[in-house]
Amino acid sequence: MAFKTQSFKYSYQGTIFSFGTGDFNGDGSLDLIFGGPTTPFENKPMPFNAISVSKKGVITNITTKLFATTPYAVQASEGVVADFNGDGVDDFFSGNFGYDSHPFPGEYNTLMLSGPGGKLYDGSSELPLNFDGEPDLVHTATAADIDNDGDQDILSGDLNLPFIMRNDGKGNFKADYNSMPGAGAYGGDDRMISECKFVDINNDGWRDLITVYADRGSVAGHTFLNNGAGVFARSGETALPVGIYGAQNTNVVDVLDLDINGDGFMDLVLAATPGKPYYQGQKVQILINNTDGTFHDESSRIKQDGKGFWFQEIEAIDYNGDGFMDLVGTSDYSETKKQTIVWINNGSGRFTPLPKSDLNGFESSIIPLDFNKDGNMDFLSFRQEGNYFTSNGKWVFKTHLNVWNTIKLTNRNDTKTGTKDRDLMYGYEGNDVLKGGSGNDNIQGGSGRDKLYGGVGRDALSGGSGADVFVFQSIADSTLSAARQDTLYDFSGRAGDKIDLKAIDAKVGISGNQAFTFIGQQAFRQNVGELRYEKVSGGASIIGDVNGDGSEDFAIYLKGVSTLSKGYFIL
Repeated sequence: MAFKTQSFKYSYQGTIFSFGTGDFNGDGSLDLIFGGPTTPFENKPMPFNAISVSKKGVITNITTKLFATTPYAVQASEGVVADFNGDGVDDFFSGNFGYDSHPFPGEYNTLMLSGPGGKLYDGSSELPLNFDGEPDLVHTATAADIDNDGDQDILSGDLNLPFIMRNDGKGNFKADYNSMPGAGAYGGDDRMISECKFVDINNDGWRDLITVYADRGSVAGHTFLNNGAGVFARSGETALPVGIYGAQNTNVVDVLDLDINGDGFMDLVLAATPGKPYYQGQKVQILINNTDGTFHDESSRIKQDGKGFWFQEIEAIDYNGDGFMDLVGTSDYSETKKQTIVWINNGSGRFTPLPKSDLNGFESSIIPLDFNKDGNMDFLSFRQEGNYFTSNGKWVFKTHLNVWNTIKLTNRNDTKTGTKDRDLMYGYEGNDVLKGGSGNDNIQGGSGRDKLYGGVGRDALSGGSGADVFVFQSIADSTLSAARQDTLYDFSGRAGDKIDLKAIDAKVGISGNQAFTFIGQQAFRQNVGELRYEKVSGGASIIGDVNGDGSEDFAIYLKGVSTLSKGYFIL
């Protein structure tokens, strides 16, 4: 990846806990609203701030321009962005905790609704209170249309008793204390809710409830099925597997829904940190849906070492533009040179760490944002000097604009070689020869009989119409690592496409350039030079053994392909 990085200094005497991104004033640029407790930590209200990021990655403080009245909170905990009042413009809700020290006085939540003049107006005073009418102790919040009436409802994750705020479609909310599973679902040491989310886990068209727990939980969390009216009863409860650090030792800090194995059912990704040693390290737990709304653990799908600072959030993005959702974590005080922040999806729901060098120049906290809306993922990163207790109010914000080298050819028969960076090549018409450089390239042949060479790097290759040839000259052109493996997006052997492997010596150690032996879907038999394929999620993977040890030495992923024959190859 290639990024254009710009750095901006910012003054804010607080820590960022609660944040959300959206276009809050309707001007077409992405904005970030954020808030959190003071640093050093005090029982003192802190103002929410807002910045705008232009399409060129320029940051502007818009706090006074965006807020009709600037909102304050002692400890803003979690931000939620949605169109709560139905006017087509993003609004912002923050669940607040209050002063995080005995006797824990709590705090009322914050709601900012869009209105005239491109401003957000404070609607916090109209929010319903919790069951006892006292200020909330909100650790988590989420929103979704849980009753399918077309508006966004809010779950306020009060540690004493979480409750639902039902929306009337105009940003007016009414407390619903009866549609949650009840105090027993959260009360007690083993069910202290840390995060929650609404996800349709059984594909019935209704959002179900996921709750995950702090380090006293015997399991990572529970699911509660929606009864078809936005009610989540104990009768619909199912336990999730034990947390990745073990029972009574797993703090789940965020939950993400993502169809990992391509079966059409939402799976879960949990970001966690241990109870002992307390909040030291981070791991990602992957839970696969059994297609009935229950889950089993397949954390072996992700390669991780557990090192680094714990994640505040985990998100799914297409980091490299290959069409598969990758994972990115947001973590205060992490060091991108030492800690894995991004994991790359190999196309079959398996994740490997992005090389740390790809994030050179990034600060500790990372938020993915497509600033210029070109479909390529950009990033905002930021860091405060010091820590929660000693910060001097000085922050560094950076924008990282994803820079492609766009190469557009003509409608004639063209030959072109890309650069060492990330190239986006368009062949258009004509019988073209397109060669990627050493970067992660996206090569599109267009119409005509084209030859596409990805070269080294993780390349996305599309031949377009016509009988095209995809050429691989070395096993290094498409490796076993997800970070360096190529994907063919529109391969069709029946339409005359070919995969050319003749330049690869299929039998290492034997004189000359030997050809592969295609064995279909059979297992390797420890014969030098065998080539096979296997069906994987969303397509097929071509695998070659060049040294006869019975293990794969390179792999090429073919999206949308289920069957391959010898005639599709030039061996």
